[in-house]
Amino acid sequence: MFHFIKNSTSSDRFKGISAELVEWLLPAADGSKSSGPYEGEGALQDTSASGTGLYAEQDFRPGSHIRLSVTTEPGDSGEVLLEVLWTRHQDQDNITSICIRQMIFGQYEADGQDIETDILKLLHNPSRFATADLIQHFSIFDHRHLKTLEQLKDCYQKSHPNHAYRHGTRIVAGSREAWAALIQPILPKAEPVKEEASTTMQQFNRRQARR
Repeated sequence: MFHFIKNSTSSDRFKGISAELVEWLLPAADGSKSSGPYEGEGALQDTSASGTGLYAEQDFRPGSHIRLSVTTEPGDSGEVLLEVLWTRHQDQDNITSICIRQMIFGQYEADGQDIETDILKLLHNPSRFATADLIQHFSIFDHRHLKTLEQLKDCYQKSHPNHAYRHGTRIVAGSREAWAALIQPILPKAEPVKEEASTTMQQFNRRQARR
């Protein structure tokens, strides 16, 4: 079952609305799509009329289609089709990478400065090599930066569902009417259920931090 989550700054789950994964279609080289198995729970977050964030234990490759059967507490139900735009593994290194970029963006914003072109390219590059360059350029392992980084990581862990993968999806055009009819009336009125807070992530690269 996939649960609806309040927003990106909350781990509150909504009562009264849920979704079940009916079909997962994987893209093939010839343009066709084949059905793949899926087991486990998931979460939908930052829901809008045209898309939603999705958290799952499965790596849904970009280009995949996910068919959901959405049910609301009044008894309304319908199927919607999502297209996966991007996917990210939520392991320790990747979460740290996300928070490093968040911290750097925040510093530039606080100083009112424009980001240099070469730095902007690194910030938008998700590779580990780009992260390493950012760590070196901004002295991330400085004690002050490490403290800020740990706070950001703790906030991320508490406000995001604890699943292995995070995806960005959009509602396929033919499903938007059904999607809007199901979620727009219920989400503003749905009662949130507080989930247990995730455990604080361990500090990344402790050896570096002790130097």
